[in-house]
Amino acid sequence: MKRSDLIKEEIKVAKENARKVLASGSSTIEEINAATLNIDTLEAKLKLAIKEEEEVQANLKGTVLENKDVSNGLDSQAYENAFINALKGCTSLDEKMTIQAALSSTTEADGGLLIPKDQETQVIELARSYSSLRDLVYVEPVSTLTGTRVIEVDGEYTPFAEVTEGSKISDIENGQFKAIAYSCKTYGGILPIPNNLLKDNKGNLLHHINKWFAKKRVATENKIIGDLLNTFNKTAMTSIDDIKTTLNVTLDPAISANASVVTNQTGFNELDKMKDTDGNYLLQPDPTKPTQKLLKGRQVKVYPDKVLANDSTKAPIMIGDFKRAITLFDRQLMTIDSTNIGAGAFETNATKLRGLLRMDAKKMDEKAVVFLQLDTAGAGA
Repeated sequence: MKRSDLIKEEIKVAKENARKVLASGSSTIEEINAATLNIDTLEAKLKLAIKEEEEVQANLKGTVLENKDVSNGLDSQAYENAFINALKGCTSLDEKMTIQAALSSTTEADGGLLIPKDQETQVIELARSYSSLRDLVYVEPVSTLTGTRVIEVDGEYTPFAEVTEGSKISDIENGQFKAIAYSCKTYGGILPIPNNLLKDNKGNLLHHINKWFAKKRVATENKIIGDLLNTFNKTAMTSIDDIKTTLNVTLDPAISANASVVTNQTGFNELDKMKDTDGNYLLQPDPTKPTQKLLKGRQVKVYPDKVLANDSTKAPIMIGDFKRAITLFDRQLMTIDSTNIGAGAFETNATKLRGLLRMDAKKMDEKAVVFLQLDTAGAGA
């Protein structure tokens, strides 16, 4: 019911009350004046209500005519009449069909703007592996940027000579040593963030940025260690026998006993399909870790192809004790500092975050790892 109709009902009630006041012989002049004033006030409200409703109806007509798309083949006057009658609550079947054809949830001007859009501001992270090569090698925290480590040079050892009674004991050769020097380099970057974004975001931005810096640290360490792994001598792998020879002969028994097999997704896929002459798969499940595999009792560690990249069609199959082969000298865990004043942040109304790492990686034992390359274009069993 329209507002004017409600006021009309109120006027009827007010007039009925006024008649009762006049009919009463005991009514005072104040009661008569109050009844009359109430009727005058309601009639004034009715005039205003009718005027407002006429203006609203005129605006609706103008809006319908202005937004009506004549290219859809609908009669604009029919649409206008149907829309106004619908507002009055007396729409016919034909008029309903006209309105349904003109209104649309897919066109913003025809009603699409009335539908709320589902917009989630929380950052959705993609499921990706961020495997760190840091866990593969030996990590030594250091307190200086530079330093050296002394290791024994691998050589042949001759036995003691037999000493007969009364004879002079001969001198023996001394061991050989060499120094391995490290020099920690600084790695870092700055991320500028507008202060308006920091203050107004609803997506837990700082939490996401902290995780982003952590991923950058892993990527940096993987680059340093991966580049060093690629300096080991590479040997083509032609069959399963090359792996057996590596474990049985090439590696020192002390290294072979603690060896692990490191490869990427491509290399693991090829190894996982290999069978020996008896038809048994080369890789066997680890009874203590069902999701992992063993190769001749050694743990197989698989890294994404983006961490350990293929050399064209050649996948890396590395076997050895990697903690003896490589040392990562870590001068300082990653530090994150911020400023909203310096480095031009004040002038641009921004906050700048800086992440820094200081580290170096060195090869300690060249013979602790054998780097095989499996050509996946012609891999054999």
